[in-house]
Amino acid sequence: MLLITCICTATMFSLASTAYGLDDWERSFTSFRHDGAEKTAPMNAGLALPVEAPSLNVVTVDGKEISSNSLKGKAYIVNFFATWCPACISEIPDMVKLQKIYGSKDFTFIGISTDDNEQKVRNFMKQNKINYPVVMNIQPSGFGYRTHDAKGNRLGNAYCWFVDGGHFKAIPTTFVIDASGQLTEYWVGGKRFAVFEQAIRGAISPK
Repeated sequence: MLLITCICTATMFSLASTAYGLDDWERSFTSFRHDGAEKTAPMNAGLALPVEAPSLNVVTVDGKEISSNSLKGKAYIVNFFATWCPACISEIPDMVKLQKIYGSKDFTFIGISTDDNEQKVRNFMKQNKINYPVVMNIQPSGFGYRTHDAKGNRLGNAYCWFVDGGHFKAIPTTFVIDASGQLTEYWVGGKRFAVFEQAIRGAISPK
């Protein structure tokens, strides 16, 4: 079972730096738990970064396929989110702005929705004018991920290997993959324009 914590200030809920936690995530998306059907990361996971990013072959909610081959040479940011998560919603406008700026410069965001209703996600994308690809965490048969020693169709299982403790603690959780295919950093909680832009610039032109 996922151990998820809330990040918040002592007296107020700050969307700019807050992640949504246990009660909300489990209530709305229990299927994201590691249920034993797939290999889970060891509890001491949190692989030293940078490290090769998972190999992906996914289908978006719009029916388009995205693969590691199509992303080759491109920087991208993987953002786990949910339509009901205030911190996730808070950072989307900046992500939309940055996609407009850097989408033609070998970069893209990839949203991974932890919701269980695909139509709700489509409506959410329209309402928030999301201009980058969004995929469901649970992928159809034949799609999914491959890591160094595991594969499956739950994308969260691909990325939990890189998180301290080997499990997601909250959403949004965001991973940065540079143009050479290396996962260079991740963070938990909503971020703003400047943080995203700094990460994008570094990912497009890795040292």
